[in-house]
Amino acid sequence: MAYTDEFNTAKELLTEFGTKIILKKRIESDDDDESLRRKVEYEEFSGIGCRFNYSSEEIGTNDNIISAGDVKIICQLPEFPTESEDLIVFGKYTYNIISVDEVNPDDSTSILFKCQCRKSR
Repeated sequence: MAYTDEFNTAKELLTEFGTKIILKKRIESDDDDESLRRKVEYEEFSGIGCRFNYSSEEIGTNDNIISAGDVKIICQLPEFPTESEDLIVFGKYTYNIISVDEVNPDDSTSILFKCQCRKSR
């Protein structure tokens, strides 16, 4: 079953209530001959998303990974965001992706992604 209608509804809502975001997808790069370190390079993809704060009940317990300051970004992106490698630029902030949940009911249509993100330093 195609979930095109659900994808389009999510896109309409994100467009109306969200904003443009950028997924910075980490790509393999060559070593820097001078520093002998691997250069970190990114390819950029445009998407749309909304940012939400976590509730105080979700933050700070010892058995979860949600920290104070973490945000949830619900978005549609043309590429799958990768935890611990890729970045999301939302407004003036850049976030590391801590975890990703994909909404994909039939394993063929990525309706949206729910990303737990932490400000990049």
